Formats: sequence, C-alpha cells, structure tokens
Amino acid sequence: FHRKAGIATHSISLIHDTSLWLPTGPIDGARWNLTAGLGLNLRRGAPESTLLLADYRRYVRLGFLSAYALRLQGRFSDGDDPTLFVLGGSQSLRLYPRRAQIGRNSALLNQEVRFPLLRGLALGLPMGLLELPGVEGALFVDAGSAWEPGVEPDWRGAYGVGLRLGFGGYLVMRLDMGRRTDWHK
Repeated sequence: FHRKAGIATHSISLIHDTSLWLPTGPIDGARWNLTAGLGLNLRRGAPESTLLLADYRRYVRLGFLSAYALRLQGRFSDGDDPTLFVLGGSQSLRLYPRRAQIGRNSALLNQEVRFPLLRGLALGLPMGLLELPGVEGALFVDAGSAWEPGVEPDWRGAYGVGLRLGFGGYLVMRLDMGRRTDWHK
C-alpha cells in the first residue's frame, strides 16, 4: 500500500470509570470504553480506514483485598488501510509472545481472581527500615483471537497462576505461569 498524501485521524469515545485501585490494580468498580474512529486521506477527501472498539472491565470485590476481574474486548477495522490489532503479551493474551496474532478484527476475554499472599514486609537494617511492598496472587483464564475478514478465527487461550508486586504508581511487576491451549487439545 503506497500513498502520498496527508492523513487525518478522527475518533470519538464514550468512557466510564468507577474503578477503585490498589497498588497492583483495580479491586472494585467498572470501566468501559466505546470508540469509533475514521482515517481520512486529505488529498482525495476519502476515508481510508474505520475503527470500532468496545472494551468492558468489571471488578467484583470478594473480600477486603480480594477481587474477581473480568475484561471483554472487541475490535474491528476496515478500509483501504485498516488498523491491525495484535494479541499476545502480559497485557492481552498472557503466555503468548507479543504479536502472536495479528488481524483487522480481534476479540479478547481475560478473567482473574486476585488475592493477597503477603501484605508487606519490613526489615530492620543497620541503616534503617527497609519496607517491601505486598505480594498479590492471581488465578487467570484468557481466551482470544485476531483474524482477517473471511478467515475463521484461530481461538487461543491460557490459564494459570500469577504474582503481582506493586512498586507505587503504575509500576507493577507481574509474573504469570501456566499453560497455553488451542481449546482442542
């Protein structure tokens, strides 16, 4: 695909967020995002791509520091130069390499039960107190696919356990261990 023209991108989103956060992530509330986008070729005055995104996240508190987290996401793109969506990596389809699946359409389901393992540790050292953050455990199941129009989606998934360690702000160390599945074997 080759063009020589200016491109303008326009999008509109409707966003709702009532989530309550802990150092390792949300524990209660909901977040959702509906976005529609359009890419225009300014030389021709014609659209080159369209984009639709729906992302829903729900956090149900199971205890004081435990929660069930659900994420449903669907994405669609069309046009002469559509957006390609990628799945894989710790923020989408866990246990798969980043860009494991690429396509104009994608669907993703993440489910996770989060619970405290260690609420913090303070060590008395000769130079002062060293406070380590708490460790959170997680049980998860993921499923998703990215595909091209007219092609059957190749659904993949993963399930397992994880550890989360919050260092303040948005810095969270995550370690996920488990198994991949293609839902047939």
